[in-house]
Amino acid sequence: MAHEFETGFFVKEPPWHGLGTVLESAPQTAEEAIICAGLNWEVQKVPLMTISALPVPDNYAVVRSTFDQADVLGVVGSQYEPVQNRDAFAFFDAVISDGHAAYDTAGSLKGGRIVWILAKVDGPLRITKDDYVEKYLLLYNSHDGSCAVSMQFSPIRVVCSNTLAMARTSANEAYKVSLRHTPSVLQRMDSVQTYMGSVNAQFRHTGAAYQYLAGIGINTEILEKYLLDLFPDPKADAQRNRNKAIREKCTELFETGIGTDIAPPSMWRAYNSVTEYVDHVRNNENTEQRVRSAWLGQGMELKQRALQAALEVK
Repeated sequence: MAHEFETGFFVKEPPWHGLGTVLESAPQTAEEAIICAGLNWEVQKVPLMTISALPVPDNYAVVRSTFDQADVLGVVGSQYEPVQNRDAFAFFDAVISDGHAAYDTAGSLKGGRIVWILAKVDGPLRITKDDYVEKYLLLYNSHDGSCAVSMQFSPIRVVCSNTLAMARTSANEAYKVSLRHTPSVLQRMDSVQTYMGSVNAQFRHTGAAYQYLAGIGINTEILEKYLLDLFPDPKADAQRNRNKAIREKCTELFETGIGTDIAPPSMWRAYNSVTEYVDHVRNNENTEQRVRSAWLGQGMELKQRALQAALEVK
C-alpha cells in the first residue's frame, strides 16, 4: 500500500500509513526539518544522451545525488530550473521564528520526485462547540517536472483529519501560489513570502465561512441537489454509474461518517462528506495517491468546488 512513501518525519503522532520517523519535538529550522525528513540531498540538471553518447537536444535528466548513489528523477526541457529542497523550504523559517507556528511533517514520495513540508499554525478554528479545524501551511515541490513549487493554506478538521479547502475572499483569488521551474523561479520566491504574510487574515475568513455552513440547515432534497451538482449524470454510462456511486457514498458519509456525532445536519456536514470521500475513500489503498489527493491536484480542486457550492446554497 505505502510503497510510494520514501522518507519523512511526523511530530509526536505516527501518520495513518505507519511510515516515517516520529519525533518527540518539532524541528526548529527548515535545515533541521530537511535532515529529519531525509531530504538533505541535491538535484542537478544533466544533458541527456543516448546509449551511444549522442546528445538529445533540449532534453535533460534531473539527477538526485545521495550519499551512495545517483537517481534519475525525471526528464525536462532546457528552460527547466531545479529548485533545491533547502531553497524551497527556507521561506518557512520566517513563519516559524515568530513562535506562532511549528514544523509538523515533511517528506518525499515517488523516490524523491515529490517533496513537501507542512507547518502547523497556532490557534485552531472553532466551528461549533466541539468541532475544531487546525491551521496548516503546506509547501511542496517536484523534481520530475510534474508540478511547480507551490504553497497553500491547508486547514485540517481535527475529528476526522479531513483536509479542507480555503474560502476565497474574491472570485479571482487563488488558494495557492505556484511558481513554475523557469530560470527566474528563485527570484520569484518572494511572492511565497508575501502570501505567507496573510496567514491570519486568510484563516479568519475561512473560519467564518465554515461557521456559516454549520448554521445552514439541510434536508434530503438539498443534499441530493448539492451532490448532483458536484457529481452530475453525464451521457456516458460508465461515468454516470460512477458518479451515482460517488453520490451514494457521500450520502452514506453524511449520515454515518466520522464527526457526524458532533455536527448536526448542515451544509458543513454535507461539505465534509465530500472531503472525507476524497481523503479517505477514493484512493484508500494507495499512499501516494491519498497524500496527493488530500493536498494536491484534482482532489483539492474538487474540495474547492465543493466548498464554493456549499457556500452558494441558500
